[in-house]
Amino acid sequence: MIRLLDLSKLNEAYETEFINILADHIRSSEFIAGNSVLRFERDFASYTASDYCISCANGTDAIEIVLQSLNLDSGDEVIVPAMTWISTAEAVCRQGLKPVFCDVDNSLLMAPEMIEPLINKNTKAVILVHLYGNPSNAESVHHFCQDNNLILIEDCAQAQGARSAYKHVGNFGIAGTFSFFPGKNLGALGDAGCIVSNSPTVAANCRQIRNHGQTKKHHHHHSLIGRNSRLDSLQASFLSSKLKYLDKDNQRRRDIADLYIKTIPSRYCLPVSAQHHVYHQFVLLMPNRDNFVQYMRSHGIETAIQYPSGLPFMDVFLPYLGSGDLYPNCAQFQSQIVSIPVGPHLTDDEVGYVQHSLTSYFRGS
Repeated sequence: MIRLLDLSKLNEAYETEFINILADHIRSSEFIAGNSVLRFERDFASYTASDYCISCANGTDAIEIVLQSLNLDSGDEVIVPAMTWISTAEAVCRQGLKPVFCDVDNSLLMAPEMIEPLINKNTKAVILVHLYGNPSNAESVHHFCQDNNLILIEDCAQAQGARSAYKHVGNFGIAGTFSFFPGKNLGALGDAGCIVSNSPTVAANCRQIRNHGQTKKHHHHHSLIGRNSRLDSLQASFLSSKLKYLDKDNQRRRDIADLYIKTIPSRYCLPVSAQHHVYHQFVLLMPNRDNFVQYMRSHGIETAIQYPSGLPFMDVFLPYLGSGDLYPNCAQFQSQIVSIPVGPHLTDDEVGYVQHSLTSYFRGS
């Protein structure tokens, strides 16, 4: 079976380096904070060309911490895309804010013209998700938020290394949040996350919130209710090690995607206009999805549906919906999306086999 994701193969190249890193941490007893965390924060800030990087325990915490840092009022509205992982809207709810769902365009992203009708006096922020590693709408949404006095937060959980207009994602808004879940383009060997920002105020607030609201170590200076959301030192070292190879791995993803795009009829592919899409997933829109999935499985190729339900169609979010809310694009696309294998874990022979299988399928469809 050609796997959608093979963590063993992804991390195999780093195994010796990881073992040495583990041995170093055992000898130094550096497990929480310390030089390795500071080093990763410096490395990632430099890589993204951001002024500040604040590490934390995971990508969901990162979104919540940013929202808390902004001191919004209970009931304030935050616009989020209808098509994304639950964390984006979940974080809004957990901060006592109201998620307002925005339908997506044909690239499965929010666009300014879709956001505009949702704005009212309670709207304070927009969370733009670079879904599947695609930063296509970053610049236009950034300008739209500026023109409408809205705070822009970027959910970059799937977009490490993605750029638009020669700027790394996370730098268009007040802050960008990242997940380093093991399956991400830059993945830890456990949970991990971070925030990047060019605002000294937001950065300082986030740094305080992620460590119990503390301003000084061991001195009981807690000026607000924070949380325990620190990045493990060991994971920080793993991430610094893998960061050196991220651009090469992302280029491999783009190369594979280019081959697929040449193979698949354009009507089944998501439109791509970003200069530096990093293809966390390669997603097709297949009206006959079940037939396609069965065909690929019969040929030993794994597929996945990411995500089978748009957020407005989940029961948990029903209390936040209005009676007239409609999400026609999301409703259509959630029944069509399907991911096929992409990533540096694939060999040339495997990519060639997937291409051949795709050619055969579309020739017969």
